[in-house]
Order: sequence, then C-alpha cells, then structure tokens
Amino acid sequence: MSKKWLLALLIVPVLLLAAPAAVIGLGVITIMNGPPKLETSGGTGALNLQAIPEAYRAAITEAGKRCKGITAPLIAAQIEAESNWNPAAISPVGAMGMAQFMPPTWSEFGKDYSGDGRADANDPLDAIGSQADYMCHLHTWVNQQLDAGTISGDPIRLALAAYNAGSGRVLAAGGVPGIIETRSYVEKIMAGIARYTKALAGHDYAAGGGPDVSADGTYREAIGGSGKLDRSILCQIPWAASGQVLRCDAQRALSELNKAFKAKFGQNLAITDAYRDYATQVRLKATKGFLAATPGYSNHGWGLALDIGNLGPEGSTRHRWLREHGPAFGWQHPSWARIDGRKSEAWHWEFVGTEGAKG
Repeated sequence: MSKKWLLALLIVPVLLLAAPAAVIGLGVITIMNGPPKLETSGGTGALNLQAIPEAYRAAITEAGKRCKGITAPLIAAQIEAESNWNPAAISPVGAMGMAQFMPPTWSEFGKDYSGDGRADANDPLDAIGSQADYMCHLHTWVNQQLDAGTISGDPIRLALAAYNAGSGRVLAAGGVPGIIETRSYVEKIMAGIARYTKALAGHDYAAGGGPDVSADGTYREAIGGSGKLDRSILCQIPWAASGQVLRCDAQRALSELNKAFKAKFGQNLAITDAYRDYATQVRLKATKGFLAATPGYSNHGWGLALDIGNLGPEGSTRHRWLREHGPAFGWQHPSWARIDGRKSEAWHWEFVGTEGAKG
C-alpha cells in the first residue's frame, strides 16, 4: 500500500457531525460514482439579487467570493433549504439560526460578520459569513479526499452532504451517504441553484402562452389539441436538421442556451426531435407505445418540448450542467422525466419560461 493511500485511510475528519437540514420531501437522487474530481456544479456564480431578501443581498454577494466553487447562488439555495431565510430558526436537535449550525460546529467556525463584537448563530450576517467559511472548509476537505481516492463524486454534492451529515459519514460511505434526509437535502439545494442564478443571457424569457406550467415549474400540463400549430409561429432551430422547429419564442431561448452550452463543451446541443405534428404523434404512439404521449396531448406538438441526444444519463456532467443552467433560459428537465419520476427520460426538456419557474 502506498504512503498516500495509507495516509488517506488514517485521516480523521475534523468534524463528525454537522447541521441537519429542514427536510423537504423531494425525490431521492441517484449518486453517480465515477472518476474523482468531477467538474464542480455550484452554478455560474452570477447571483440573481431579486431572489434574495434585500437585507441579506450584500452578505450573500460577499460570501460567494470566499473561495472558488462555493458560489453565491449555492449559498442562497442552501439557506433556503436550511431555514427558508428564517434567522430565528431552531431545529428539534438544536441547530441554530439561518444556516442551522449545531453548537459544536458554531464554536469552531462561527465568526462575527455583523461587526457587533460577538459571533451569534442567530445573527443572519454572522450565520451567512460563517456558512461560507464552513462550506469552503468542507470543499477543501472534499477535494483532498478526491485526490487521495478515498471518496468519489461531485465536489459540491459531497460538500453539501458533509454539511448535512458530517464529513465522517461521507468518508465512511466513500461518497454521499445513503441517508434519505441527506440525499433529499443535496437534491433540493442543487435544484434551487438555478432560482438564485442570474440569467446568463442577461434577460428573462416569458412563458409565451400555451399549456399551463406545472405547479413545480418544470413542465407544461398536458392538454388536448397539440400538433396543429400554424407553421408561421414555428422557427427552425439553426444548427439542427431541416424541419426541426419550435415555437419561435422557445427557439430564441434555446439558441441563447445553446451558445452557453457550446462555449462550455465545444459542440451544439444535439436536437433529435422538436415539434411533432399530429400525424407524427400518431405514428410514434404506434411504434413507441408508453414512451410516446397520447396523440394530441404531446408538448412536442405545442412546439415547447424537445429531445436532446448528447447529454448522457441523468447525473452526467452535461446533464447536470443543463439542469442547472437551462432554467435561466426557460428550459427545464420535467420532474416527471427525472430518474425518480414516473417515466425517466433524461433526453426530454420543455420550455416553461423564467417567470415563476422552479428548479
């Protein structure tokens, strides 16, 4: 056994337990164990200030500058998961304040960021600044373990899991531990990053009518009549095969999203299917069965859905990137199409606009 591996196995985590989150019943995520040092997934760092309570905007902005990887949108999404921005929150097990620090963890990482001369977990400015410090500490620890080969996974997810369950449990599990509360906590925060991220294109995309957006903001409700749109309201996707069209507002938003995707990965989004007229819906239902919507009820038939062929499975680097950044352009991976949904389709995405959309 090499000295590096022996040292890694002997490492004792600094903190065994961290703050338990306020659990919100979201679907359990699939943990993708793969090569160490996956691309960090904390979002772009461009903070959507309008989503932050005004009193905390400056503190969140500064906290996002503390270290590479721990972005302001990530910190904001984490606070929402911990306390829903309640500075007086107290958990049944004694976690305190907006960032839900346990007393032992606060005694080590709590600092005075409000300037009143004392570090107070119930002071929101102290809590936000100290949360960023602690997350940076955990992010550094995670990367050390990834380098040593003792854990694997996405660095941000691993740091969040350590915040929730303790670094000892992450180390013992070799990754995100199989604790439903912890997995739900990580998933909620990762999904919430988009809500606190400024649109990369610098403006909002309206939903533009059509079927209602679902309550969770990730897809269009199914209604009859699709597949009969006037072709004058459909626009060709410039880089896709001839005939691959969307409603023009959705196409414009997709084009901006594609620019960001291409800048990141060096190639266009591979569009395999966009608008489907009614006849095409009938044909696909006959050949694909359960995978195809009832003819007349497909959101492809409203020019608001498409299939993408080069993302890989849910949890892959490209899929994670689009899941995090697509909502800034109005494009979402529907909750029903996710791995814990009723019909897993990693390739299916829908245009819901940015107003009121959720991650």
